[in-house]
Amino acid sequence: MIKKLPFRSIFFLLFILAFTGFVEAQFNETIRTGRPGQSINPFTTGKGVLQFQQGYVFDKSESKTEPNRLTFMNVLAENSTFENVIRYGIAERIEINAAIDYKWNYVKTDDSTFAVRQNYLNTLDIGGRMHISDQNAFWPNTALQVRLGMGQYFEGGDFEVKDVKVTGAFGWDLWENHGLTINLIPIINIDGIESSRMNYTLAYSWNFTDKWGVFIENYGTLYFDPIINNTFDTYLDGGFSYLVNNNVQLDVLGGYGSNQISDGTTQKSFFVGVGISWRILTAK
Repeated sequence: MIKKLPFRSIFFLLFILAFTGFVEAQFNETIRTGRPGQSINPFTTGKGVLQFQQGYVFDKSESKTEPNRLTFMNVLAENSTFENVIRYGIAERIEINAAIDYKWNYVKTDDSTFAVRQNYLNTLDIGGRMHISDQNAFWPNTALQVRLGMGQYFEGGDFEVKDVKVTGAFGWDLWENHGLTINLIPIINIDGIESSRMNYTLAYSWNFTDKWGVFIENYGTLYFDPIINNTFDTYLDGGFSYLVNNNVQLDVLGGYGSNQISDGTTQKSFFVGVGISWRILTAK
C-alpha cells in the first residue's frame, strides 16, 4: 500500500490539463527518448505508444579525506546498475511512466579494513508526464513530469513514498539538427525541506547524420541538508546514439565528476554505460 500524500492533487492537475489543452499529436515518426544522458526531453510518447528505455551503467568513485582530519578515511566504491524506464501514452499530451533501477554495490576503504557488497532496488519511481507547449520563437518546448520516489524503501510488503520528483523540461531547436535541453528538478523529501535537493541538467545535442547523434551535458545537485553543508555537486557526460530504425535506438555514454562532498573530503568519479530504447505502437 502506498501512503497517501497531499501531492496527489498534482497528478489530478496534470490529468485535467492534459485533456483540456490543445490536443496536438505527440507521436513522432522516429523514436524520441531520454537516452543517452540525464535529461528528459519535453515530449510524450504519443497516444498508444509503449516505450522502453534500458541500459547498463558501471561507475567507480574514490573519496579522499585530508590527512589532518579526525575522521581520516579514503573510500572506494564500484556500482553496476541496470536501468529501466517504461513509458505509455494514454493521451496525445500525457503519458504514465516508471523508472526501475537495480544496483550491485561494492564499497571498501583503501586499506581494506572495511568492505561490503550488496545489491538492492535503487530506484522505483512512478508518475506521469505532460507536454505543455510547443516552441514559439524563444519560448521552448515544455513539459512537466511528476514522480513518486519509492526505491530502496520496501518495508514489510508495503511501498513507502519517500520523495516527490518534479521535473520541468525545456527544449529548443536551435537550428537544423541541433538542440538544447534544460531540466530543473526539485526533489521534495517527505521528511522535510532540509532533506530535499535540487537537480539540474543542461544538454546540447546534434544529429550529424540521419542515424548518428552526439551530445554533451552538464548536470548536478544542490543539497539543502545542513549536515552536508549545502553541498553542490556537478558532473560532465557525453556520448553517441545510433538510430537502428524508426522504433529502435542504441547509445553509449560516459561521464566524470570531481566534487567536495563534505568539509575536507573530495570525491572523484566516472561512469560508462550502454543502452537501448525501443517502442511498440499499440495504437496510432
